[in-house]
Amino acid sequence: MDGYHLDTYGERWSPVFDDLAPDHPDTRASADRLLVWAASGPVLELGIGTGRVALLLAEGGLEVHGIDISPAMLARLATKPGADAVTAWTADFADFACDSRYSLVYVLASTFLMLLTEEQQFGCMRSVARCLLPDGLFVLEAEVPDLRRFEDGQFVRIQEMRSDLVELLLARHVPAVQRIDYQRVRIKAAGIRLLPVSYRYAGPVELDEMAAAGGLRLVERHGGWQGEPFESDSRRHVSVYTADAGAR
Repeated sequence: MDGYHLDTYGERWSPVFDDLAPDHPDTRASADRLLVWAASGPVLELGIGTGRVALLLAEGGLEVHGIDISPAMLARLATKPGADAVTAWTADFADFACDSRYSLVYVLASTFLMLLTEEQQFGCMRSVARCLLPDGLFVLEAEVPDLRRFEDGQFVRIQEMRSDLVELLLARHVPAVQRIDYQRVRIKAAGIRLLPVSYRYAGPVELDEMAAAGGLRLVERHGGWQGEPFESDSRRHVSVYTADAGAR
């Protein structure tokens, strides 16, 4: 969308991110499953943000690294208890190098889809393949695109309405580039806060094809963090890849 840049999300969302999702329902479940997949570590989170899950993995005894495009997000992470156990740095995870090799690289909550071109998404897959240890895993959580909710390429939804707050979600679909632009609008007596984010949606089949081209292969897929089966009506997936030997 006009005026939306690489660091716009972090700049706008970082002051309120933890307040808007203080008890994210998947936080504990995702951390528990990642602890199993991580083996002895170390692990790398792509788009670590304010450390919602990374801090739990560090508490679980893992060596945790993370990268994020947003200095503002990393600044928020640095203020939290336990943050000194996490090594995080500013980088674009569309194309990154790593000094370490990891038993687990993971990206949560459709953050992978914030890479807005096919080239960037493929570049990320290729970078991950280079950073995995033998038998290491790449875990990617993302929504399955549901375009039926759009009418004339857009929709507006009331997210929350109280006597002191109205929160709206506005979205616009740009099919030519597989992009959805969102604007979360929070209206309070003290003022209005605009929280934009854009995604390039890609379904499981396309992601698997990009992964294969980047040196990764699918080993399992679930419909959620409790190991639910992935089915035709699943609205998200947790996909687990490993690196092909020829990619190393």
